[in-house]
Amino acid sequence: MAQNGQYAVGMQHEYRMVVGEADTAAAQCSGSLRVFATPRLVALMEAAAVGLLEDGLAAGQTSVGIRIAVDHTRATPVGDTVRAVAELTAVEERILTFSIVGYDSKGEIGRAEHKRCLVDAARFMGKLEGR
Repeated sequence: MAQNGQYAVGMQHEYRMVVGEADTAAAQCSGSLRVFATPRLVALMEAAAVGLLEDGLAAGQTSVGIRIAVDHTRATPVGDTVRAVAELTAVEERILTFSIVGYDSKGEIGRAEHKRCLVDAARFMGKLEGR
């Protein structure tokens, strides 16, 4: 497993995407409108956190999301670009905490606190066998 020394509080990573029809509340079954869906905002935010960790993982290591608390505060139309900026706010053993802010072309659309746990991928998946 990687040592957490390569992950420093304050590190940031950004992830971007263009909102398509498949990303709407109507398509995601999270509402009836053609606006950026909250489940897709969550995925965007997680992608930013995952991207921050990617280069520091040891061989065979990955991270799994263990908590996310999201406020989705403004609607975004199809065709707009959205982005999430994840900032590492705490490192406690294998648990990493992030503050994440989502934006579209008009400004902030949401905020989250997210926790991820570093795990050995093979061992983690091995625990699922026989379930």
